[in-house]
Amino acid sequence: MKQWDMLDVLRHYRHDRLNDLQLIKGYLKIGRLDKVEAIVELVVQQAFNESRLSSMGFDQFAKRLISYNWESRPFIVQYEVSTEDPDWSMHENDLVSLFNLLSDIFDGKTAGSVENELLINLSETDGKYVEFDFHGKLIDIKAFEEELQQLKKVWITRIEQFTWSEESFYMKLRLT
Repeated sequence: MKQWDMLDVLRHYRHDRLNDLQLIKGYLKIGRLDKVEAIVELVVQQAFNESRLSSMGFDQFAKRLISYNWESRPFIVQYEVSTEDPDWSMHENDLVSLFNLLSDIFDGKTAGSVENELLINLSETDGKYVEFDFHGKLIDIKAFEEELQQLKKVWITRIEQFTWSEESFYMKLRLT
């Protein structure tokens, strides 16, 4: 994992925001207000999720997710924070470890010719949960399945749901 200095962070973040503004400007120019509204809503939702993520007490995990898409990868990461609890610090090591493991698995097992996305949802209902929801194209299915079996062995006591196919993967883990 690359260590980002403050100027790198500002440069990447500014680049992302300028891309959003260029899209908005382009859609305004051609009169596509529906597209402008959708982009603005997406940017607001991203800012909301970044704000929550960065105040949950797991700095390393938050940095990892926020900066993940700044490097060239065969899949993009999106995340949602569906919890009001500000303290998830006791789960940071597990979350970083699990994310790094899944990232390594997907890095080598996703087709670069299609858009691949991993959505991570942090939620709380009757406990704290993390969900990993991948959509895209998986390759080397036999090796992927073997790595998933290893993952299941390690996390079996916390797995609530676990399904996968050649185009998707879903796992829900109970943290507390």
